Amino acid sequence: MVAHPLPIISDTYLCAISYQIGTVPFANVLCVSKPASNAALVGAEFENCWFATNSFNKLTSQTMTYKTIRTTPLDGTGLADIRDITARTGGIVNTPVAANVCGIFTFRTGQRGRSYRGRMYLGAIQSVYLNTTGSQWTSAYITAANTAITAWQGALVTNGLTHEVLSRHLGVATPVLQIVPRQYIGSQRDRTESQM
Repeated sequence: MVAHPLPIISDTYLCAISYQIGTVPFANVLCVSKPASNAALVGAEFENCWFATNSFNKLTSQTMTYKTIRTTPLDGTGLADIRDITARTGGIVNTPVAANVCGIFTFRTGQRGRSYRGRMYLGAIQSVYLNTTGSQWTSAYITAANTAITAWQGALVTNGLTHEVLSRHLGVATPVLQIVPRQYIGSQRDRTESQM
């Protein structure tokens, strides 16, 4: 697979939110856009969205600690902004699932093809959301995930951000129209192997 450099797209940013449980690192990188803004402002607004009432943070365990939000502008000239969010923790008291287990969210745009789809692997989800065999997420998780999606999307509107799927191959960012939580369990093998 050919590695493509970051494209130059005005008013578009990559926001990387990093967190950890013990020494195990996690990160989610999402693309957002906002006209006539800057990396520091977009980073602050991204934080508002992630930690909005019932948003994605509410799915994660309080034993997880957040680190930073790194906001990189794709305008070709701007510098990245790094926000310290170490005062933040996950949203629920319960223990987290294993480090290599994650929730999967599929991002859909109005276009067809691989370049117009995206996904997020969310780590540190609370373990009570696993079914009794540990083979998939419970229906309560799907309900909570849909609530988080609704809260996230509402906060994006409030903060003037548009969530997008970035295609490095095509050099375009396309607005996300739908986010779908998956009931099957995601696995991040490299994360566990890197800790051994």
